[in-house]
Amino acid sequence: MRYQIRHARVQFGGDVILQDVNFEVHDREKIAIVGRNGCGKTTLLKLIAGDIEMSNPDSDEECGITMAGGQEIGFLRQVNFVDAEVTVEDELKKVFAPVFACEERMKELEEQMKTAAETKETAPDGALLREYDRLQKQMEAMRGYSWRKDMETMFQRFGFALEDLRRPIGSFSGGQQTKVAFIKLLLTRPDIMLLDEPTNHLDLVYQKQVFELVGEWLRTPGRAVVSVVHDLSLAKAFGTRALLLDHGKTAATGPVGEVLCPEKLDGVYNMDVSAWMRKMLGQWE
Repeated sequence: MRYQIRHARVQFGGDVILQDVNFEVHDREKIAIVGRNGCGKTTLLKLIAGDIEMSNPDSDEECGITMAGGQEIGFLRQVNFVDAEVTVEDELKKVFAPVFACEERMKELEEQMKTAAETKETAPDGALLREYDRLQKQMEAMRGYSWRKDMETMFQRFGFALEDLRRPIGSFSGGQQTKVAFIKLLLTRPDIMLLDEPTNHLDLVYQKQVFELVGEWLRTPGRAVVSVVHDLSLAKAFGTRALLLDHGKTAATGPVGEVLCPEKLDGVYNMDVSAWMRKMLGQWE
């Protein structure tokens, strides 16, 4: 198990957003969170991401969050960029801040060792050499020596030209900004990927590409994806497991086929969901 929430309650003022929600994430799962507007889907993602905390009283020993150690959680939010004037390249380079810090420290160590050699001192201090060796291994683990190639390859894979890297974020359409945000998320190489309506503003070509890339990304062991999805057809096609929320509570959870069925959906949506979906999809027959 990669992640677990037990009996979560989230409350803002007098409004209870989530109540007694239990949630687990396992390796290579694709979990679709569904439900009506305002039922707490995005709030649950924010709780998993660590943006907010549970409101359970300290005396509630049954509640809690458990996460396997050393995991990185990445979050694709609905609003991803606050500065419309920053260039795409500068925005994507934020991902590589640890790489740049490592490079800077390695340069400092190189200067120190060079100075020691020029002044004909004894061999460089063993501590400096050990730190330099550790930083080299860290760079390799972070793919620090290929960060620009990785960034440019991923950027072009989404249909952008390299010169677009110099354009400000605000010059792109909403769909293009969603693609840039997804590129940034993939470059962080998270263990658990949180997606809040990942296909918003995207045309059909890039909706398909997003789900294909998620499938490729999940081939690496130890990864999982949790996505808020409004389109129930996408949720069925995308998910291996589903969580259906209703007014902040768990209405159903389990394999996607067992959750996204008339017996579970009709009561939550207060309509004949299957009939509506057949009517919509039947127009293509």
